[in-house]
Amino acid sequence: MELSSYLHDRGIRFGVNIDPAEGILPHESKFDDFAKELGLTEKQTIPFNALDKVFIAAYLEKLIAPLYNQGIDFFWIDYNTNNLDNL
Repeated sequence: MELSSYLHDRGIRFGVNIDPAEGILPHESKFDDFAKELGLTEKQTIPFNALDKVFIAAYLEKLIAPLYNQGIDFFWIDYNTNNLDNL
């Protein structure tokens, strides 16, 4: 939060790149909260599913909102794959 405060004090907006291609991995700090929200009990990668309303609501609430709270102003998606079916 110090970095975002420093940048904001100087009128600079702060953004981060997100890449949903790998899904939500078990070692990620928000994994347990996210899995619980989806009703999942197994510790396995949760694929990104933009067509699932429950998944997207949990993604925004559990993963994106905390970043906004840390001072992130915007995001851009970097999805490098030849298969766009699951995006």
